[in-house]
Amino acid sequence: MMNINQAKRFTEEKFPAGPEELAAELGIEVREAPLTGCDGWVLSGPPGVIIRLNSTAFPTRRRFTLAHELGHLLLGIPSVVGESVYDSLKSNNTEERQVNDLAAELLLPESIVRLHLPSVPVVAKQLRKLAQKANVSELAAAIRVVNLAKEVGLVNAAVAFFKGDVFEWLWSRTLTMRPADATDLLVETKKTDPLPARIHKGKTNEVIVASIISNPTNQSSTLFVQLLPEEDGNRLSNAERRRPLEDFLFKDDNQFRMELQGVFGSFRPKCADWTLEVAFAEFYKQKGERWSGTRRTRLNSVKGREYVRLRLSEWCPAK
Repeated sequence: MMNINQAKRFTEEKFPAGPEELAAELGIEVREAPLTGCDGWVLSGPPGVIIRLNSTAFPTRRRFTLAHELGHLLLGIPSVVGESVYDSLKSNNTEERQVNDLAAELLLPESIVRLHLPSVPVVAKQLRKLAQKANVSELAAAIRVVNLAKEVGLVNAAVAFFKGDVFEWLWSRTLTMRPADATDLLVETKKTDPLPARIHKGKTNEVIVASIISNPTNQSSTLFVQLLPEEDGNRLSNAERRRPLEDFLFKDDNQFRMELQGVFGSFRPKCADWTLEVAFAEFYKQKGERWSGTRRTRLNSVKGREYVRLRLSEWCPAK
């Protein structure tokens, strides 16, 4: 059996298929079948180690369960038979929290999170992209970011989970929140969704930035809550800056949107060698005259150039 640090390095090297590759490397048999009332468990015996997963669960949920059961093995903590992912997440049991922390790390290594969240605040669209990159749920991505709050530049962070609109549980290292306050924050965030809500805390000069993240079903709601210094909290995320620029640039012209997205895709690999300024200049040199009429006018306008620079900055270093 690998030690924990070896397992972390292994799953980072094998990302995004870290847990699956780790199970295979350790000679663990993973079986999927319909299970009633739980998401999975791990069994150890003379034939070897077997991890059972509920085949009726969403794929991302099965992956978290796999990482969770691997966490039990690596930490030497007995698996709890008959427990669901949500049962373990809302548990205050210290050992279950340790297992879930490790599970999130096996799925989303710190280096990957830092790469895809280069600035704060973190909003729902960024969490969605991170989740898609890692083939995990947005909830799992949010939990991992909460665990890395300090490392990604947040003062503090939490995930608040609701069944319908009723508060169920909170996941955080140090942030506390009364159920009534969490519910009020959900109400406020629904007013601004899909953009985040901002609540200023005058006494501490800090800003709460809250986003609603999607769930596989409509029977629950999840809030990603972050606490930031006033300057960082008031700063618009790239996703927020993009929205009005895209409204101006594309209006109802979805074909133009798709064509431009394809051009960005071809430029993305080159950003490994180009700075932002070089990429920006090359974009207009190579593609600036590809379109004509209103499209070219919009692309070459101040707002159009701001949009191009903003998109390229997602992949190209500023210097």
